[in-house]
Amino acid sequence: DVFNGYFDPVLKEGAASKYREKAEEFDRAPQSRFKYLFERQSALLKAIYLKHDLGIEIRRAYEAKNLPELYRLSDKINETRLAVREFYEKTRAEWLVEKKPHGLDVVDQRFGGLMLRLEDCARRLKDYADGRTDRIDELETPLQPFNATGINYLFWSKIVTANNLE
Repeated sequence: DVFNGYFDPVLKEGAASKYREKAEEFDRAPQSRFKYLFERQSALLKAIYLKHDLGIEIRRAYEAKNLPELYRLSDKINETRLAVREFYEKTRAEWLVEKKPHGLDVVDQRFGGLMLRLEDCARRLKDYADGRTDRIDELETPLQPFNATGINYLFWSKIVTANNLE
């Protein structure tokens, strides 16, 4: 999450370029009937490349009250959302070739939730930069170190939010 930053403390800042390089490798894959597999991986890596340092950059600009940078980052969030949408389209296409449509509803909900969250974060960042709100509560909260004990960090339902209903 670009505001909550659950994994930001464990990210290696600046490592995003590796994802772009790998995406470019997948883009160069030869034409074949399996090209869609490489296209999906490339789309995933492009989305990760854009999102990787985004939360760290947002928090840094917010703490510095750097309004021009917050505007730029709002645009980067929207660019990331479009990359996630492209990844969704490639995932959907692969799913319908490789699987029956059962279960695609779960994929739709997960991608839809991520895209709406990114859209809302971009909107709220602009609202803050425009002075329509005086704070972004998630960015006011200090980051907590991620506790990777057990295997819960492998499950989307456990890491999508800290606000689990159990």
